[in-house]
Amino acid sequence: MLKRSLWSLLPCLLGAQPALAWPTYWASTYNLAVPAGATDVVCLENPNGIVVRLLGVSVYGVGAVAGTINISVVRRTPTNTGGTSTTPAITGSDVNASATQTIFRAYTANPTALGTLSGTFRNLRWDITTNGSNADPTSTAMLAFGNLREPDATVPLLRSRNSAFCISFNGAAVASTVTLDMAWSESNN
Repeated sequence: MLKRSLWSLLPCLLGAQPALAWPTYWASTYNLAVPAGATDVVCLENPNGIVVRLLGVSVYGVGAVAGTINISVVRRTPTNTGGTSTTPAITGSDVNASATQTIFRAYTANPTALGTLSGTFRNLRWDITTNGSNADPTSTAMLAFGNLREPDATVPLLRSRNSAFCISFNGAAVASTVTLDMAWSESNN
């Protein structure tokens, strides 16, 4: 009995972790002008209805003054329409990974119509501060979802065609520019 228990603990003691069965992708936009009002800033769109697992979001900003921005990670079905946007390059975790089926969209002019909100995964109060006479109004916010042992148990999922994960700024923003990164995996099941 003791021998069987020790054998079952061996993988944990050796730090063994199961490999992810899906390729991982990253995309970011650098120095995006922050909108003056509430809107989505970037969206990870799922036009084909594959399974998209959101693994992490990072937000870095430089503001003219100190202040607070409220940020939400939301799901929209269907996706936003209108506005002006760019589609920065997406990088796969492995050069042999299949081509991504998602679209990373960064808005340079607000969408004219936001897609229907179908879930909020995280809300974050992002404080941009200054340090006394040495003003440095910069800040970072990072959100990580899931873990390698149970990736489906704790990560937000997209499964619907024309759905999206969006980073939404909720109100007047103080930062003059923002850099946003997203990491995700995708599969057909």
